[in-house]
Amino acid sequence: MSFASSARNLHARCVNRFQFLVRWLAIAQVFLLTGCISIRLIDPNEPFELASDEGLLILHTVTDLPITSLELDGQPFLQGVPTGTHFQVFIAKEGTHRFSGYRIVQREEWSDARWLTRQKLRDRPGWRFEVHAGKINYPGQLVLRTYGSHRMQRTSIQLSNRAGLVYRHIRKKYPELLDQYSLQFTGSTRDEFLDEFLAVEESD
Repeated sequence: MSFASSARNLHARCVNRFQFLVRWLAIAQVFLLTGCISIRLIDPNEPFELASDEGLLILHTVTDLPITSLELDGQPFLQGVPTGTHFQVFIAKEGTHRFSGYRIVQREEWSDARWLTRQKLRDRPGWRFEVHAGKINYPGQLVLRTYGSHRMQRTSIQLSNRAGLVYRHIRKKYPELLDQYSLQFTGSTRDEFLDEFLAVEESD
């Protein structure tokens, strides 16, 4: 093996170890900061109570790359979102909230190097949503997609209204929630579809 080849291998190993350190430091930061915002993950199949100023929040994510952490109101609130489609239920304080960023760890297959990417989301109406006390609040489907490869890889993220899909999922998995609380789309755009959809569902 040549000196140049040995140097490249040593450099790749050092970069890989450094990226792992960055990743675990980021995850440690998530654990430290999670308690700083008024939101908590629950299992709807277990007993829970809502305070007079709290509502349920549905987080509906679709991602083709594992998400290290998601940020809400400028703070990490959820870590370790795997690839795929996920429905999670939180208890959150009423008021206006905003998706503010995300972190992902990307990997080069040829060198096994990893690096942390942190993306801040601009404070614009499209990322804001409301939480109403005593309601099931659905801000939309958070979709993260990647394109390109290696260090040219880029990500895009958007919110889409899939309220009908979420209603059917909740009705199937947690029917007691809909017996106690009404589902509302609380994203920044006007939604007339959900009322019409619920009217059809209830008439069947």
